[in-house]
Amino acid sequence: MDEIQIEEINKEIRLSIPLKSQGKFRCKNRSAANEYGIGFAPKTEAFDEKSYVEWQIGYDAKVEDVKSKKKATSLTKNTFIGANGNKKYLYELSEITWKLCEIGSISKKQIENLLKEIVSYAMFLQENFQIQMKPAGTETINGMKSTRSEISLPTFTFDAEVQNEIFTEISIQKQQYATGVQPMLYVIIPVQAFDNANDIIGNNSSKIPLGYYTITTKEKAEIFLKIFSYFGLCSEKHQHDVIEILKIIRDNAF
Repeated sequence: MDEIQIEEINKEIRLSIPLKSQGKFRCKNRSAANEYGIGFAPKTEAFDEKSYVEWQIGYDAKVEDVKSKKKATSLTKNTFIGANGNKKYLYELSEITWKLCEIGSISKKQIENLLKEIVSYAMFLQENFQIQMKPAGTETINGMKSTRSEISLPTFTFDAEVQNEIFTEISIQKQQYATGVQPMLYVIIPVQAFDNANDIIGNNSSKIPLGYYTITTKEKAEIFLKIFSYFGLCSEKHQHDVIEILKIIRDNAF
């Protein structure tokens, strides 16, 4: 199972995040937030100060996926119907946020204010930004002539101002199994944001398989709460889903 672990320790929430390039996690290197990351094999290559984990975070899980143990969540008392018609549990980002509400790091008023904000969204990334392909000349490769083009993927970065702290990135990409485009949201965790950064840097994941990130302050809690607003920007379907989730959290987590 491709999961993080979410624990409450002394009124703080600790996340245990796999340091791997598999499933929804990718280990990469880059010097600045606006650079395109270069992946590496964390099992055999050491992390350094420029390394980070790219986490394709989720917020819900289909009921059947939880029951079949494909996904895991502690929140199985409440369900909602997603924009795609599936019955779902709260999962991952939603579970983190729920636990932050339980320990008082996020208030009910914050949830209510965020709901009002997301309900008001009228512009969405999926409908307004497209992948662009531009001609870039010709190339001869092993004697074969070709016309080269370059693809531009609109990418949006949020909350990257604080050095060595978590931030969010949304990239417009091709839909894998359908026509059109879709926004893909990633949480970027610089290696130096991990509690055990000193152990990770200079080692590979065969020696240090997990990075620990503890949400120790209300400011750090707000980072995760704001990710809902970024999901709400992605498309009308995302907006529908996060509104339903936040209503459940508002009415049940306090």
